[in-house]
Amino acid sequence: IALALRLLLAEVFPWRMLRKQKNAKLSAPTKSFKGKTILITGANGAFGSRAAKMIADLGVERLILADVRDCTGVKEQIEAETTATNKPDIQVWHVDMMSYQSCQEFAKKARALKSLDGVLLAAGILSFKRQESPEGWETC
Repeated sequence: IALALRLLLAEVFPWRMLRKQKNAKLSAPTKSFKGKTILITGANGAFGSRAAKMIADLGVERLILADVRDCTGVKEQIEAETTATNKPDIQVWHVDMMSYQSCQEFAKKARALKSLDGVLLAAGILSFKRQESPEGWETC
């Protein structure tokens, strides 16, 4: 019973995974993103905006910042601070993950890209509150 309880609790609250992440030895990426198109959802958040700044400094050709809130401030900050020799083409896209129509429009824009070489899905990464969209989609 104790093992079953621990396994059940691990599903509800993944404390082992969180502990491993907390104690992880992380290093900043050094791989060049030259000529690549990278899309980041949740680009206004702490994780997304920081990752966008790091990727911009690694020579990405096109950086797409997507969020429910306007990412123009993040874009301007990256343009002012980037140390890359070639400034990336930074695009700001709106996406509301609580709206099915917004997600469809977002997907249509993504499909229209010539290439999409990497995606960082940081939208809602720290959202622990269960919500339901007007269409009935669950957020977490």
